[in-house]
Amino acid sequence: MIVITTAKATAHAGAYVRECRERAGLSIEQAGARVALNPLNAKLQGLTLDLVEQGRHVPSQNFLDRLAKAFPVDPARFRALTAEPASPRFH
Repeated sequence: MIVITTAKATAHAGAYVRECRERAGLSIEQAGARVALNPLNAKLQGLTLDLVEQGRHVPSQNFLDRLAKAFPVDPARFRALTAEPASPRFH
């Protein structure tokens, strides 16, 4: 199966990520600190999370998996939201 990421899918995923973060009672900074691989990049992860929530950045699978652990949410749900099946082309 071929998978593409569209602006609509990215925006939908961002809204869901924001909903999960807010449900967990975390600020963007707090969530960034939980997602960060080390304390030095916590602020950068918060900025990345903000872009994801705005639908302006397509997160990597690794980032989505770390978000799922931070909130906690089923990682498959995040993955499913950022990808849509491509329409088959017949020649």
